[in-house]
Amino acid sequence: MRLEILSRVRSSPPSSEVPATARPLRSWLLCGIGAVCAIAVVELGLVPLTTPLNNVWSPILADRLDGEVREVRRFTETIAASHFSLSRARLTGNPPLSGAATGVILGDSHVEAVEVPDRETMGAIVERSLRSADTRINVRQYGWYGSDVPKYVQVAPEITQVWDPVWVVVVITASDLGPDILTAGVRLVRGTDGHWGVTAESAPARIGRARKIAEQVLSSSGLIYHLAKRGQTAGLPIIRAKNEFGAGKASLRPGGIPLPERTLIALDALREAYGERLRILFATDVGIDGLAPESPAENAVLAACASLGLRCASTRAPMIQDRLDSARLSRGFTNSVPGEGHLNTVGHTLAAETILRNLVRVRP
Repeated sequence: MRLEILSRVRSSPPSSEVPATARPLRSWLLCGIGAVCAIAVVELGLVPLTTPLNNVWSPILADRLDGEVREVRRFTETIAASHFSLSRARLTGNPPLSGAATGVILGDSHVEAVEVPDRETMGAIVERSLRSADTRINVRQYGWYGSDVPKYVQVAPEITQVWDPVWVVVVITASDLGPDILTAGVRLVRGTDGHWGVTAESAPARIGRARKIAEQVLSSSGLIYHLAKRGQTAGLPIIRAKNEFGAGKASLRPGGIPLPERTLIALDALREAYGERLRILFATDVGIDGLAPESPAENAVLAACASLGLRCASTRAPMIQDRLDSARLSRGFTNSVPGEGHLNTVGHTLAAETILRNLVRVRP
């Protein structure tokens, strides 16, 4: 009897051992804690590589050459730090010259250029080259991610009032010529006097609660922002709406008047806004092999320039020649798809050379 009791005591589990029914719960709890810790470590690791999204900028009318500087860090296409004025002018990294003339470059994210260092942007190269030829000039660059022609027309009064530029180079891509430049948001309209102007929605569209939460998460989480950008590049359905036609194909969206007529309107509106100062640079995409044919948008821009008598150039020829001579890619980065995406340092150099060769005269 005594042996039987001792045997039962020895075979019974210690009081400190977790019951079998509690083990799955503890495993899930530990897994969750581990996941949270891993996410926290990644978020902390990304802090030096990315700047929280902040779209609060001062008006261009408040821009100054010697104003405060804002640093922006990104890592979705290479790892880079770029610098802006508080009015969103992309700085060139060259010291400003007091009393010098000003040239302005306008465009979308290719001019915003958060992927390349300040001194390697097209504006920085143009500025240094002109100064080395004894031309006293400051180059001001303004780029807005996702912008199009109506934006460039809209800012014309501020640009001309603040800088009185000797020339204005507008960098055009196919994304600048979609049907919505005449139909939605900030859009071109013809006034009663027959001239083109810009109008915007009188009241902002209502934003749902889910979208507000998503924007707050994107503005505070470097990890979520990076994953969203990667997903957009991959064309995931959850964020495909704004990327449905891919980079450089926005002009081919159905709807509205045909692309050639639409392009003629867009460039005519730019001509009215900037007059003889206007220059047009088409930033083309020659593909990874350098053999991609002219896009419908490129042909439409060159034809419209000829019709309106505008000074216009395309980066196609120098990009193809550089691809054949040096086997370099003008788009893409070490951590992105080769030959696709934004202009890299090679692309900015070739864009600057095209501007200097075809659009801007060197005047001592």
